Amino acid sequence: MNSFLVKVFKENKVAIIASFAVARAQLLITLIYRFFERHPEYKSRLVIDGPMMKEANKIYKEYAKETNLSHDVYEAIDEVDSIDSLGEWNSLKKKHGPLIIISSSGMITGGRIWRHLKNWQDDKNTLLFLPGFQAEGTAGRSLSEGHREFADSNGELINWRGEILHSEAFSSHADQSELIDWVSDISKETHIFLIHGEEKSKIDFKNKLQELGYKNIVIPTRGLFFSTNT
Repeated sequence: MNSFLVKVFKENKVAIIASFAVARAQLLITLIYRFFERHPEYKSRLVIDGPMMKEANKIYKEYAKETNLSHDVYEAIDEVDSIDSLGEWNSLKKKHGPLIIISSSGMITGGRIWRHLKNWQDDKNTLLFLPGFQAEGTAGRSLSEGHREFADSNGELINWRGEILHSEAFSSHADQSELIDWVSDISKETHIFLIHGEEKSKIDFKNKLQELGYKNIVIPTRGLFFSTNT
């Protein structure tokens, strides 16, 4: 993260960060704030764009004392700029760096991040940062794999010419060993439904759970009714 922030400042980049509105965004805002506190010489303007993100920030700010970094969380959220109107968005369009924009969604499946990608798609001095796991079939996955052209939900094509950085360091998904630890205290007879994740990962995890003695593992199929009643 530190090298990313230095790069944005030194190269006058516009950096767009794809983030989930709750938890991920507040973590990123806090880490960026802490870096700028230690290195004010690299400080760039930071704005967020997303109604849910803004509302989540209010809750985090109100309950900052319940977090591990209470002072930093409160100060970071209190200082961050937010795009709240069309006029503010119009004033931001086509701006040059250094500028950092955090917007959702985290996997670029919708949300306001689309307007930033469309606005800066032709600018080679932009930087798109994908700070987390990108699921199969999403625009985020396509971009993380090096593809440059993708379509939004309306079928409009975007051809991204800027830089792309991808890191799973900020992923909040538990890995297989963490999930096994999580279910370790429940009965081997419990029905376990594997819903979230890529198909191969779910199949591998199902096999692993069965090896450990769990007997009722189900990977649901859309439209198929399943009952645990016997």
